[in-house]
Amino acid sequence: MDDLSTPSSILLNMDQSTIPFLQNTDHEPSPSTTSIPNNETNPTRTPPLSSQSTKSHSLARISLYILAAYGILSLLTQTSTLLSPPIDVYRPHSLPPSYNLCTCGPTLSSALSRGCVYDSLAAAWLPPHCRDTSLTTTFEASGPHADGSWPYYLDANGTLPLSVGEIAAMGEKARFWASREWHVAHCLWYWEKYVRMRDTGVVMERRFDGVAHVRHCRRLVMRRGWKGAVLVEVKVVMSSGFEEEG
Repeated sequence: MDDLSTPSSILLNMDQSTIPFLQNTDHEPSPSTTSIPNNETNPTRTPPLSSQSTKSHSLARISLYILAAYGILSLLTQTSTLLSPPIDVYRPHSLPPSYNLCTCGPTLSSALSRGCVYDSLAAAWLPPHCRDTSLTTTFEASGPHADGSWPYYLDANGTLPLSVGEIAAMGEKARFWASREWHVAHCLWYWEKYVRMRDTGVVMERRFDGVAHVRHCRRLVMRRGWKGAVLVEVKVVMSSGFEEEG
């Protein structure tokens, strides 16, 4: 009787994966063909920023730069302010350069364009920061005439009277003749202008802020021997410094 048992070698061969169309799922995958998850073969990468996100970052960075620059500029400005001496109208060296020249330019048109006004107390065209308007108004009403005005003349003999407006209209070429009393009054009112500066903040013109002008006024007041009405020639200036207009 034939032995119906199947040789072990045949059974072994039947278990192999060489049978046509045998599905891989029926067998354990071999190590060489085992699939590796994508996250193991390709490490996680940060997705590229969108153009909108990049633009936002750029704007934020620019804003930080601007703020930093502003902070540095503010610090430098504050430091400069602390190191600079405060402006004091009684100390000309503390004023900005040429500030007390009180210049109005070389011509009448330049004076008007700078907002200057003819000041009869100063016999000069002055910018606002050099003019004590209230004091000048008082001076103009303190003369010997019935209306309080002062006499001015075009000639040394006092035969051609002038008004303040006519003197102003002559501009840079203006010259007039005034009484000794007018000259003394000018000295006294400028003394008051100097005292009022602490309250008004007005700058004293360079030609009047030194001891030379004080001594000139002193000699004028103390001089004896005046006979009759004496007229003194006065030149109107466009710049109240010692320098010539450039």
